[in-house]
Amino acid sequence: MKQYTKDYSVWQQILWVCDEREAPDSTYRYLAFLHLVLGYSIIIVPTFLVMDRWVGLSPYPELAQELLFIWKIAHVGLLASVVTAAVASTQLLGAPRMSLARMATYVYVILDVVTTLLFALIQGYDEAMPQFLIFLFTVMFRALLPYRYAFACCLATVLTMFIFWSWLYTIPDLAMYFIPHADTGSLNALTYFFGLATIAFIMLVLFCAVNYLVNQRNILENYLTNQVLARYLPPRLVAQASSGNLDFEHDPESRVLTVLFADLVGFTKMSTELGSVGVAKVINQFSTEVSELAHYHGGTVDKFIGDCVMVVFGAPDSMTTQAQAYRCTEMAEQMVEMVRTIDWGVPLSIRVGISTGEMVVGHFGSAVRSDYTVIGPAVNLAARLETVCPPGCVLVSEHTAELLGDSRALKKIGPLSLKGVGDDIYAWSFKVL
Repeated sequence: MKQYTKDYSVWQQILWVCDEREAPDSTYRYLAFLHLVLGYSIIIVPTFLVMDRWVGLSPYPELAQELLFIWKIAHVGLLASVVTAAVASTQLLGAPRMSLARMATYVYVILDVVTTLLFALIQGYDEAMPQFLIFLFTVMFRALLPYRYAFACCLATVLTMFIFWSWLYTIPDLAMYFIPHADTGSLNALTYFFGLATIAFIMLVLFCAVNYLVNQRNILENYLTNQVLARYLPPRLVAQASSGNLDFEHDPESRVLTVLFADLVGFTKMSTELGSVGVAKVINQFSTEVSELAHYHGGTVDKFIGDCVMVVFGAPDSMTTQAQAYRCTEMAEQMVEMVRTIDWGVPLSIRVGISTGEMVVGHFGSAVRSDYTVIGPAVNLAARLETVCPPGCVLVSEHTAELLGDSRALKKIGPLSLKGVGDDIYAWSFKVL
């Protein structure tokens, strides 16, 4: 963990953003509905009902009426953006349009601040509720949303309050109403300025504290996702884990998949000649190359067992059985070429077994330790085909050969006696030139 965070200074973690993570789609939806259900029912609608009374009590009713009109117009924009975010983040009108939902959220984050400060300006700053709401917005938006939303909240607060202060400074008599317990116009403006600076300072401290904690969380989550989970789970499951949508509790399911087993030939001799350190370097390089090939062709690396690798096509990312067979054999061919062209320090080759059939895929194990893998007769068949495959060749099962059709020149081999599978088993091979 320390090694992973060494590039982030303390000031960057406090003031800026580290390992930014986009909020889950559900967060935008829940925040929008929170505004609609709680914000409007408990705060905004009751406020609308008493605003006219506050305007009537103001010593400057005409000015207060103009501010009330601006406040209402701002709330129209706030309501429109909240409804847009709520609808766009759901499936009410088809597939969710999250780019629109995020933009609408950005708009109502700013309007939240503007309408709250306008409310405080109209009814006077006797109450602490407006400032409390601004603090609450800052904490909520930074804790739940990416950095830019909380930053917009803080910036909108400072700019809006500065505009209000500048406006009051030009009309000092207004401070007698908007700033309680003041005596003269110049003192009122100065008092308001210091009040603004105090609120801005408190908000900055609050923002920095929350931002630091969120950055620590993001750094840890990215470390666990990219440095830990990515080594043991397929990319799609890692993405689900990152967004909080990964479920380990569902039962494994039966699907038709294609599985590949590959094994280095000459590994024993290599161990003797290169030693443990040299073998470790070769295995790591081989694993890296195979992982990149699997990712390129849409396969999922199930596991590495020493110099042997198991790759699955069709899970968790679905694809047709024809596509599975074609992509799997394409990967096998490139694996043979890769092992042949790289200088490993000792002569190495590879043998590959491929099988397509019905398998059970899912998480197997206990609550303490489990693996995402596939099991079934077709898996055993691929493993046995790999053990009898000549070096530099690829053996495929009958079902895989049928799916490939005329796309490859295949040679029938057999009958083969495969341990745990049976006798009189036929396979089809192609040799990589």
